[in-house]
Amino acid sequence: MTPIEQPAVATRFDRIMSWIVPAIAALTPLVIVYGLQRPNVGQSYFFIIAVRAATAAQGIAWTLGWSAFPRRLRLPFWLIALNAATVLASLPVSNNVVFSIKQLLLPIAGVLFFMLVTVSPQRRAILTRVTLAMIAIGAVLALVGIGQHFGIKFLAYSEQVRKNVVTATIGHPNHLSSVLGPLVFFIVSLYYASRRRGLAVPALALVILCLCCIILARTRSIWLGLILGMTAMFIGGFFYMLRNRAAAPLVGKAGIGALVAICGVAVFAMLMPVLGHPIDLQERLGSKKEISSRFFYWNAAIDMGRERPILGRGYAMFDPQFWTYTLNHQKTAMGKYYNDVLPAISGTIPGHPHNEYLEVFCEQGLFGLVALLALMGFFLYYGWLCVMREPDPDRAMQQLAIWCALVLILTDAMLAFPWRLPVSLVMLTLTLAWLYEFIYSEPDPACSESCSCSCS
Repeated sequence: MTPIEQPAVATRFDRIMSWIVPAIAALTPLVIVYGLQRPNVGQSYFFIIAVRAATAAQGIAWTLGWSAFPRRLRLPFWLIALNAATVLASLPVSNNVVFSIKQLLLPIAGVLFFMLVTVSPQRRAILTRVTLAMIAIGAVLALVGIGQHFGIKFLAYSEQVRKNVVTATIGHPNHLSSVLGPLVFFIVSLYYASRRRGLAVPALALVILCLCCIILARTRSIWLGLILGMTAMFIGGFFYMLRNRAAAPLVGKAGIGALVAICGVAVFAMLMPVLGHPIDLQERLGSKKEISSRFFYWNAAIDMGRERPILGRGYAMFDPQFWTYTLNHQKTAMGKYYNDVLPAISGTIPGHPHNEYLEVFCEQGLFGLVALLALMGFFLYYGWLCVMREPDPDRAMQQLAIWCALVLILTDAMLAFPWRLPVSLVMLTLTLAWLYEFIYSEPDPACSESCSCSCS
């Protein structure tokens, strides 16, 4: 017997929550508080408060019987609990426990958001509504970002919150791209899920719009993620096509769509100099100052993690302890190799090592890193199995696109810190929740039970 989830009967409260949860996701990128230093601060406050309120309401509903309490917690929740345990274990070694707990509020909200989506009897409706909302808002953000590049100032943020003007409401081009990048694959997924071939042109236009904005934002990590994600899409499509020949037309159309999108973006890039706005990608990709500083941050995270390899230095302690490490490091024989980096980063704080995995190793030790890799490995492995065992080609391509979005997000996390940002965190939880739905949902009635790939 395949251990699929039998969803509980949706109550009136569940149906109300199926609109409230998507509203939280949709409103988060639109929150603008000018009094705060950076846009993501106000968005974090809103997301944390809104998710807490929704969680409290859900808890009351469970207590009063307005909603059915989950009968069973699946493996992903236990893996999340394992990650939470490594965070809790790191708190006693933190130099400032109160500061660490404050920094934990956002990831806790992300976990609660994932829970609100996945335990709901209306899970599929919530996921669909959140996806539609984020695609619509993503299109608006891309248009705003492109407008900003051409000198149209929508928001009066100070210079300190941006690296270049393509920021939309997110406040930083890298952060904006970490939202638009996964949306490219969500658009593809929605196209296959709709089974309406007439939506090919609008879907392709939205993909090109997001890619054009990402080009103007000049971000490195997302382009690497897009390349790996698209490569994974075609490799996955090829292997699935070997198992199910009926998928050949869909894979072929995906290839044609990708080619058209690339050509569209290339034409856009070639037109920019004509419009008086040339794109100097070479300057961005070859920025010695930024690349050298990133290597130094990574080296610092590794060295700081090695000093406390089991439990780490405490959650969110990389930034407060960075300059202490740097000054001590300069006194060593290896310090001279980074003499050219110090002038470039002096007077600044890194915030994060710009690598989620190294930050977890530094702050939560090997236990935290193993727990994180186990959680992400679960979704990668069983998500792939779901794709390969799905008999319906459209549904398989839908699942594959979401799986490739996770590949992009994990790649982006190697060069940035998207999981510490509210809107990017929404995209991560949305991706994982969709994969959870594919892994544990009841199979299509037209499919045999033996084709299901659910995991207990």
